[in-house]
Amino acid sequence: MMNRNQFNISLLLGVVLVGMTACQNRKEEAQVFQESKSATSADGAQDSADKVPQILPSDEPSVELEAEPSRSAPEALPVLVVEEQLAYLAFQDCSDVQAKIPNAKSGLYKVFLEDENAQIISYDAYCDFEIAGEAWTLILNYVHLANTEPSLVVRAEGFPGFRNSKLGDDEQASQTWGHSSPGFLANFAIRELRFFCQASSHARIIHFKTSNQACIDYIQTGTGSCSEISADFVPYGDHSAELPGSNLNSQADAGDFALTNRIFRDQNATRHWTLAAGGGANDDWECDDDIDNASQSTIHRVWFR
Repeated sequence: MMNRNQFNISLLLGVVLVGMTACQNRKEEAQVFQESKSATSADGAQDSADKVPQILPSDEPSVELEAEPSRSAPEALPVLVVEEQLAYLAFQDCSDVQAKIPNAKSGLYKVFLEDENAQIISYDAYCDFEIAGEAWTLILNYVHLANTEPSLVVRAEGFPGFRNSKLGDDEQASQTWGHSSPGFLANFAIRELRFFCQASSHARIIHFKTSNQACIDYIQTGTGSCSEISADFVPYGDHSAELPGSNLNSQADAGDFALTNRIFRDQNATRHWTLAAGGGANDDWECDDDIDNASQSTIHRVWFR
């Protein structure tokens, strides 16, 4: 049986034979025509050859792409090795937090110390960034309820926590109750101290900072006093107390209770900063007064930076 290709070729040959028979009388003209056509085809083939594109090995025609505009390489970001990353993130105190995170919010952060065995130990510290853009690390926090006589807590290693408490709240027996010991505070490069207290029996508020070196040495060693602070402090806007401006008779050499036992006291002993429960002769909770008992609610806080 004849396939399609064989049929097409036979048909084509038949057409050519008929055409040659019908055009026999025009043979010479056809011959001239063929010669002319051949010459023309040869020229056209040459022209076409000139226009044939180069064929790549992939059998795909090459395409000339428009050049990519030149761009400068992006500036490489610094890559820190693990040790450097850890060193950068290991906050030393709240001032270090603020230096590394300028927009840091007040709250709990981990600070790191190296112990005597060269081991790195972390501690939770409450950082206050709300006061005049300064960075403060909390080292004493006692929110005392009136008519209670809880013991003080000396934190030989670590800081007290913080809650946004108000006067009249009771934080005894909690993680926010206590103060750091002089031995622990000796690990830090303290430049300033900040003191705050208020009491329920009057409206006066103690709130100031000081860079007095003798006072800083006292709270880091437990030896000495803050007697020189009366002319060396900067009050904040809400400060309205007589202390420490009238401070002339401070308790000295109170050891672990340097921050709590009459660290400020006027000459007539009518104005005190006292948290004496467990750290003094009487259970006095005093803030710029001389109440001589625990009948009022108080808040005492101290920070460093």
